[in-house]
Amino acid sequence: GPITFRHLSETIARAHGFQRTGSQIKKQVWATILKLRQASKCPNGEVVFWPHGMQPVQAVPFRGLVVNGEERTWQDVPYPEKFGLAVDTIKSSGTDDPAAEMAAQIGLARLRQTTREELEALLIAARKIFEEGPN
Repeated sequence: GPITFRHLSETIARAHGFQRTGSQIKKQVWATILKLRQASKCPNGEVVFWPHGMQPVQAVPFRGLVVNGEERTWQDVPYPEKFGLAVDTIKSSGTDDPAAEMAAQIGLARLRQTTREELEALLIAARKIFEEGPN
């Protein structure tokens, strides 16, 4: 972890042979995981569950699109990791287009408008941290 509730539910459903992740599966996963792990709600509205003993934080290092041998999409990456990548990009970026630099780091050769907007919003939030300092 961290892991989004959506990705966790889908992973558990697929592991048990279900093609879809219906409301009953989501309810079971929610009821079980809420007892075992801390959760936080991110600025983008998603709920993220944290590993045992780890407190929710604003940013964690980006782990890539393969974690523990399992592939994941950019949509599966929890906000704190996305934000961590944006912070790292701001720290080290030497280009005029840090969104394109982020896209390259996540393996996207072409940027759709919605993805570019998401990356730019993450970069704006990361820049605020450097300008205002952490709260």
